Amino acid sequence: MLRYVIPYRSIEYDGSNGKLRIYLKGDVRKYEYTLPIDQLKKKLPASSQPDFKSEPVIRQQLLLAHQIQQMLDSGRAKDLHQIAEWLGISKTRLEQLTNLLFLCPKIQEDIIYENSALLSNITERTI
Repeated sequence: MLRYVIPYRSIEYDGSNGKLRIYLKGDVRKYEYTLPIDQLKKKLPASSQPDFKSEPVIRQQLLLAHQIQQMLDSGRAKDLHQIAEWLGISKTRLEQLTNLLFLCPKIQEDIIYENSALLSNITERTI
């Protein structure tokens, strides 16, 4: 498979009519394509989101703690209180969840990648 990287000036998409416009650097022309959105939607799987509900609870909690930390680090949230309001849970509960980030990296790695059956009986309290 050949792949060419072409520098572009801008890319625009108009969802109302399915038009994609590409403006290349050093080129005054615009390249316009019509995307068959209705046909593409039919080809998508019913759910594009992975089903995390089947994951062990401790894995869900650790992954949530990492997502919360990323939101704080990137500035998308100013503090745990703001995230707690968004999620509809107490700030204290969020602090409990983010305390999982203090586990050593090896334990966190085992929780994230280990066999789900082995983790099914592990809770925050037992850790």
